[in-house]
Amino acid sequence: MTDYKSLSNDALLAHVDVAGRTLPPELLRVLMARRIDLREKILDNFAASLHDDWEDDDDPRWYRAVHYGFLLIAYRERKALPIFAAIYGGDESHDSLIEWFEDAPANFGPAALPVFQTIVAAAPNTWDFGAAMSISVLETLALRFPEVRQEVVTFLRSRLPALNEDGKLLIDDDAEPDEHWGSIINALTELRDRASMPQALALFDAELIDPMEADRESYLKDLDGAPITEKRQPFDIFTFYTQIARPDAAK
Repeated sequence: MTDYKSLSNDALLAHVDVAGRTLPPELLRVLMARRIDLREKILDNFAASLHDDWEDDDDPRWYRAVHYGFLLIAYRERKALPIFAAIYGGDESHDSLIEWFEDAPANFGPAALPVFQTIVAAAPNTWDFGAAMSISVLETLALRFPEVRQEVVTFLRSRLPALNEDGKLLIDDDAEPDEHWGSIINALTELRDRASMPQALALFDAELIDPMEADRESYLKDLDGAPITEKRQPFDIFTFYTQIARPDAAK
């Protein structure tokens, strides 16, 4: 067994680079214990890993971006947020990373709010995985951090088309619908935002919401459900790696 405590910082990170799909708990303990010394180097490595292009699909270094990202989330290192912005707001080449991180950047807390608002605001009308997951990050922030809940709701509501005095959608007949409206409505439903109901119902009635994303009946039923909150459970990197090390793990 490798004595990770005896290794230099550079040697530790070399082990991270080639660890493959998971990190052993012995290595994790040392990485967490040395977080103050390691965070700047890990930030650099995380940013560099976005440009990785290994020839072999089985090269274990494909996973190093995953490890560095989750370490920085465990460190609560807010300097990592611009790197996550490049992932979620970038092109589809980062989709596999987003599949790993999902809404995990919400663990940075309210500091993540403007980052993911910017991604959603800049998203094209065509469906984009990074933008859709950014909506999920915002939803999770609102559920876990009551102090930003209203700001998230107000922002998401603003991404839906407005209504005129007659309750009709203020969009051109030939305008392309925003394919993220369904994700936004789902998030607002989870947040029990009844103020956006007229906009949501108008979108359903105009058949501008993909039924695979959301449907009118389920929307009304869920909106009347009990309010949802989530406790601010800190991200536990040891539990995370224990779970993915299982043969039947989803990832």
